[in-house]
Amino acid sequence: MVKKYQVLLVDDDSMIRDAFTLFLENTLSLSGCNAAVDCAASGEEALQKVKQQNYDAVLMDTQMGGIYGYDACAQMKEKNPDQVVIGMSADKEYRNQWMDAGA
Repeated sequence: MVKKYQVLLVDDDSMIRDAFTLFLENTLSLSGCNAAVDCAASGEEALQKVKQQNYDAVLMDTQMGGIYGYDACAQMKEKNPDQVVIGMSADKEYRNQWMDAGA
């Protein structure tokens, strides 16, 4: 049986979520990967979702309303140090915060 990978995409911009979800689903499908992409609109929502379901990877925006992505990442890593989190930002200034958070 082929494993179905679970990916959580976190961004407060619905257009980015929609476009990136379509991109991920198409790219993963073309590469022969069976994956489902779930979405969250905030760091708080992402924290709730990872409590309810195991994700193989979390792709998270940096600047969102509420808690920043790297702060949500740090909280996820406290509960599950093996959680794969990929921080996304258009600004390289946040690289150290993501690294400190465990991304």
